[in-house]
Amino acid sequence: MPVVVTRNLHVGLKLVNGAPFTAVDVVPGPVFASTAVASDVIFHLGPPLAVLLQSDAIAELAIPGLPPGTVMLRSQTVALPEAMRGRGGPRSSGKPGFQEVTHRTGPLCTPAFAVTDQKSQGKHFAEVLLNLKGMPRGNTAAAPQPSFMSLYVQLPRATRWKGLYLFQEPARSDFIEPKNVLDSDMKNAVAWLERKGDETRERFRREHGQASWFAGWDAMEQETTASGRR
Repeated sequence: MPVVVTRNLHVGLKLVNGAPFTAVDVVPGPVFASTAVASDVIFHLGPPLAVLLQSDAIAELAIPGLPPGTVMLRSQTVALPEAMRGRGGPRSSGKPGFQEVTHRTGPLCTPAFAVTDQKSQGKHFAEVLLNLKGMPRGNTAAAPQPSFMSLYVQLPRATRWKGLYLFQEPARSDFIEPKNVLDSDMKNAVAWLERKGDETRERFRREHGQASWFAGWDAMEQETTASGRR
């Protein structure tokens, strides 16, 4: 089963938030009962002790006692964020100053047959199905519209045009009417970074322009951005 890790756990083992893995086996919790409903189907009535994960990203990893290219992700008990506790949020426990907190025990990963635009950043796919529906904006009755950044992140995930599929036909207003562009805060941030880059390069030239290695470094080809800066 495909899964996605939901927290940064072990960077060296690629167990980071958003990392895709395949769950290839589970270690049942010894204190929970299990029921066999068929010769090849068993229901475990409780969270597993751990899950065995496999990924091409760790194909060369060899942990003693585990198959090559796999890592064991043990279950943990964590407090659920308030947004995931259902309606009403935390409830009073009946004692002044105390509130009930909901906990969840299980491996810090979730089944992932689909992935959000945020989780997909840095990944590319030969074939990808996009749902460009956007998110509702406040309490208005207007149809949700995908943001500029969401479109920017989603569309480049495909490595070729023929591998790009849309879940539904996007509305003309999502791209053209009105024009979907960066908001002013993002524009100002990009402009500020470009100014800082120019200042840094100019200061570098002043401080190191007379060094013997500078001419060779300055002649090196550099990537040119859309604004013409290097």
